[in-house]
Amino acid sequence: MVATHPPLEDARRAVRWIVCRSCAFRPHQSELLGPEEPRACEPGCQVFLNMPRIMEMVATTADKSMVTYERIMRDRVCAKCQSSETSGDYCGERSVAHCPLSMYARDVVSVIERLPKK
Repeated sequence: MVATHPPLEDARRAVRWIVCRSCAFRPHQSELLGPEEPRACEPGCQVFLNMPRIMEMVATTADKSMVTYERIMRDRVCAKCQSSETSGDYCGERSVAHCPLSMYARDVVSVIERLPKK
């Protein structure tokens, strides 16, 4: 069976609209932008850099509990992250809530789960 998921751009727009507007890391006044407009922080944001992996995880995970998602995200995304010297199991950014992906993972997963599959 082939996993289906929403198109990448649909997921990006939905995350911009729901998650980015209240993100602690967003640029000043970027909450005023619509979902079509990428924020200046997007090219370096771990949420957007890992969006294809997150979408695949949501599409292929049978157990839809957040505990399962968090474990898979740590194993498949955080373990391969290069954004911090301490990336991986003992990521300092994650432990002190300085990583947008760790802070907003629940919201991002929830947004992607609700999008229509194509």
